[in-house]
Parts: sequence; C-alpha cells; structure tokens
Amino acid sequence: MSELRPEGDDSLAMLLADLAARGIDVLSAEITVSGADRKAGRHLKTLRTLLAANLGLEDKFVTLKKRGAGGARKDSSEKKQLKGRPDPGRPPRLGPDARLRMQFDGSSLGNPGKAGIGVVFTDPRDGKEVYWISRYIGDNLTNNQAEYMALIAGIECAVEMDLTQLEVLGDSKLVVEQVLGNYRVKNEKLKPLYDEVIALRMGLPFSIGYVPREQNKVADELAQQASNAGPR
Repeated sequence: MSELRPEGDDSLAMLLADLAARGIDVLSAEITVSGADRKAGRHLKTLRTLLAANLGLEDKFVTLKKRGAGGARKDSSEKKQLKGRPDPGRPPRLGPDARLRMQFDGSSLGNPGKAGIGVVFTDPRDGKEVYWISRYIGDNLTNNQAEYMALIAGIECAVEMDLTQLEVLGDSKLVVEQVLGNYRVKNEKLKPLYDEVIALRMGLPFSIGYVPREQNKVADELAQQASNAGPR
C-alpha cells in the first residue's frame, strides 16, 4: 500500500501529523498503531471520517486496526447493562435517509473527578428512543471535558449508524456556543476536543443547539450513572 498524503485539508493534515509524531503508520486502507495511546485512539476515529471523505469512500470502507503490546484492545462500545435499561448492543445501521435527534451530557464528580458521558438518540417525530450511550471516561476530568467527550462519542456513533442528517442538542451553553463559533476556546485542555468536533463535523454536518437541563434529563441521567459507576 502506498502512503496516504493529505491534499489541501488542514484538519486532515493536522491529524496525520499528530499521529505520525506518535509513531503511527498511516496507510491508504489500514491504520496500525503500535502501543497504547488514548488520544491517538480518539484521533483515529476522527481520521476514519476524514479519510473516507478525502478518498471519496463511504466511511464503512475505511478500516482502522489497533495493536498493542498487551494484545487487542477491547471495543470501547462494550457496556455493562445499566439498571432498568437493556444493553443497547451495537448501534443500528440506519442509512442516509434516517433523521435523528441526539442529546448529550457529561458528568464529573468533583470537577475535576470521575467522569461519565451520556448520549441518547431519538426519533424527532415521536420522541421514541433509538439508541443510547452511558460510559465512564476516566478520572481527573472536568465537566466541560466530559461534555465535549460526550459530543464526540455521539457524533462518532452517528457516523457508525450511517447518518447524514443529525440534530444535536446539549445543556452546556459553553460547548454549544464554542462549536457554533460564538465563543472562543481559551482552555488548553478543551482545544484538542473542540478541534476533534470540528473535524468530525466536516464528515457529518450537523445542527447544534442549547436546551435547558430539565429538557436533557435522559442524557444527564446516563452521564450521572456512568460517572457514579466508575470503571467497568
């Protein structure tokens, strides 16, 4: 396979440069990672969307493989069943004609502290729940970091569903306004997460808006459960 070089896409170029600095070989159809790197893992998911657009392929035809000294890494989408909720399994493949609403929230116990994310996809026509995410994301994270990571996880899930239309709602005015370009991103810890959201938006354009917390109860509950549950 020949080495893939970005052409005229600054976001793609930045991701490739950052991955190269982490010792990752990027090939046209396969990406192999030596060693464990959490940030690189997030970059690879973003890169999957960008590569598909850059190569003129459907996202599902771009394959990412990650190898480490400790063996294959578990799929991060594997979830422990939450009380009162069935395990959602893998996200459904819905196709480009599907229209969904995605609501997200992040929770940090202590701010910074143990953090979790919550995402729920619903059909805007009847409010019926289609899929959900509740995931512990680590310790010593702020609430704003958790909010961004919830948004990223939701968009990546929407890509996996093959969606091309998505309405996103969240109760973090800061995150929503930053993504809309109305607020500057000053916090150094938020800048890479913001860049990741913008890169993902190139592959899946979405609308985003603010909702009060009382209208975001399901996502909030999922995030709270995940942060309280801790590692699974």
